[in-house]
Amino acid sequence: MVGAIGGLLLIGAFVACGLSGVAYLLAARRPAEEIAWRGLGRGAWLAMTACASVASWMLLYLILTHQFQYAYVYQYTSLALPWHYLASSFWAGQEGSFLLWILYTAVIGLVLRRTGGSFEAPVMAVVALCQFFLLSMIAGIHFGDATLGSSPFSLLAEKFPEAPVFQQQPGFVPADGNGLNDLLQNPWMTIHPPTLFVGFAALLVPFAYAVAALWQRRYTEWVRPALPWSIFGVMVLGIGIVLGGYWAYVTLSFGGYWAWDPVENSSFVPWLTGIAALHTMIMQRKGRTAYRAALALNLLTFVLVVYSTFLTRSGILGDISVHSFVDLGLHLQLTLWLGGLAGLGFGLFAYRYQALPRSAGESDPLSREFLIFSGAVLLCATAAVILVGTSAPILGRIFRDSPSAVPLAFYNKWTLPLSVGFTFLAGLGQLFWWRKMSVRNLNKVLLPPLGAALVGTLGVLVFTPFVQRTAGAAAEASEAQAAGLLGGAGVFLESYGSSLLLLLLVFVSLFALAGNALVLWRIGRGNSRLVGGALSHVGMAVCMLGIISSSGFSNRLQAAQSGAEAGGNLVLNR
Repeated sequence: MVGAIGGLLLIGAFVACGLSGVAYLLAARRPAEEIAWRGLGRGAWLAMTACASVASWMLLYLILTHQFQYAYVYQYTSLALPWHYLASSFWAGQEGSFLLWILYTAVIGLVLRRTGGSFEAPVMAVVALCQFFLLSMIAGIHFGDATLGSSPFSLLAEKFPEAPVFQQQPGFVPADGNGLNDLLQNPWMTIHPPTLFVGFAALLVPFAYAVAALWQRRYTEWVRPALPWSIFGVMVLGIGIVLGGYWAYVTLSFGGYWAWDPVENSSFVPWLTGIAALHTMIMQRKGRTAYRAALALNLLTFVLVVYSTFLTRSGILGDISVHSFVDLGLHLQLTLWLGGLAGLGFGLFAYRYQALPRSAGESDPLSREFLIFSGAVLLCATAAVILVGTSAPILGRIFRDSPSAVPLAFYNKWTLPLSVGFTFLAGLGQLFWWRKMSVRNLNKVLLPPLGAALVGTLGVLVFTPFVQRTAGAAAEASEAQAAGLLGGAGVFLESYGSSLLLLLLVFVSLFALAGNALVLWRIGRGNSRLVGGALSHVGMAVCMLGIISSSGFSNRLQAAQSGAEAGGNLVLNR
């Protein structure tokens, strides 16, 4: 009975979401009737939120009370699981994780109702469209032999009607369930997926604002309300990626915390473009430039979020990725979602392209605008390299029946020099002024951090076996083809030249740390609310140094080689 009510609630949420989207669409298109249509849109969104919330509590109730007659409960839980793993099994499967994403989007919609202002109607119309697609994944609506979505409230007998046990005993209920995958029984996995989905849901908002700006020709107004969501989205998504990396380090057989696995890459790519989008939004707000780049990158970031969902859940990478979901028959729906959002966003962008405002002039090379834009380009180039490598099995189907994944050396070769570039720019950006900077002032601000970086790099050379180890590891790893590095700072590459690049990465990371620490100290004394940029760049520099240290001084090359022979899933040793 509980499951039947839960299924009806999901269908109710699906219908209410569609009604909300149509109402908000009419509110945006009919200013004279906006108040009435907006009121209907708000009410329908509230009804959708209530239905999805109650359905979620019902699913959790079924899990905690061991209702094994339901397929989702049987597949992902068992009597032996402690309560915290029972709770985390809510998002262990596709249906539950979609429902979790739906809940986050519902809450975000409630916030936008109160903070959207004049953008509420067009933004919520886009958010409702995305929510409609998400709800379609778990609606479980039957049309004859066809089904729209896979409901988490399906009975075992409904999901597996041809199983012999149900042929003999139609009312059979298993005494226990399959249980949660052993690899998922880790404390970090109880918080990694929820954090990741918060980031995914939050990055929808800048996308919606960008579409609304193009739709209503409000090309400059959208950045201010969208910027906090962009900051929040990339921050939380970054935390989720780190948590997943730590789970991989302590649980999986990678030998490290990054393996360039397609599922890992699929969330990392939109994080990179999201950071690039954030920087171009700051450029537009501060420097009155990068109007087109800010719009395009925010559109691209959420499209890549949806693309990552397609890669993870369509089953297309099931033979290549070590932790992608199985195919639930959602391939067509995922394709329509991806194509629909990409067509909407970039179709509007192309249609309005000539009307978009242009910068007053070219940015001076000695200006913060130029450096920020250059850094955004390098981040996008890094994302493009990873995206091409991740999509290789899909692209390869054009030419081969059974395409394989690209070797790890592909990522290492291309991302290391790119990471050197954007890390160096991360050190320069906060030191430069907006619009233009004189050569005299340039020398004045660069000398201290450059000197500190030089001294630090010499210290690495003098007091550590850095060069010998990285060169030796590079030669061995060239034969084993086993290693990699999170975010493009490759290690164990194929030649001694990689040691020089890695040493250069040490230098630019120390430069970024010193330069941003100097800015942080100067600004923090005056107004601590303005230290966000410098503080985030300090964190990036520390992260890069930690990655270099944990890889360049590894004593576990043999473990790396073993991991490569076992499946090539090693990236970074500690």
